[in-house]
Amino acid sequence: MRPINVLLMPIGQRRVMAEVDTTLAVQVTAQIVEQQGGPAILTATFLAAAYSTLGDTGSLLVPCKEQAQSVQAAQQRAHALRTELLHCLVQALQEHPSVACVQHPARYCIPDEWVWGHYASLAGSGIRFQMGHWTWLDAVPHIGENSCDEPSHS
Repeated sequence: MRPINVLLMPIGQRRVMAEVDTTLAVQVTAQIVEQQGGPAILTATFLAAAYSTLGDTGSLLVPCKEQAQSVQAAQQRAHALRTELLHCLVQALQEHPSVACVQHPARYCIPDEWVWGHYASLAGSGIRFQMGHWTWLDAVPHIGENSCDEPSHS
């Protein structure tokens, strides 16, 4: 397999109703050349954090629940978690033997519906949410570990 270039982009989405729900993620795109044709774009969107605000109160919903803080505190916490996840993904991808180069912020163009259609799993990546932070444990993930610090996806 040829070494591939991987681009990572922090992204966000807001839905406004009675409360404002904000989702923060990291989009990973890579371009490969298929044997039977031209280049193909691979994409994965990793959910980093989600929070909800109502009035002057904010609550972190994902990757863990943290309720009743100021809107600014909830926003800052969610953005910090997205930055942590981005850093973990960069570290993990730089260690992968098929990856030649990791760049951020950057991405290959893909249709918008591909971005938020579903979230990719971090299973087997060595990236975990533990003790309140996204961390990259090592290049050899510990399969089968369960922890109460695992992300909630409700």
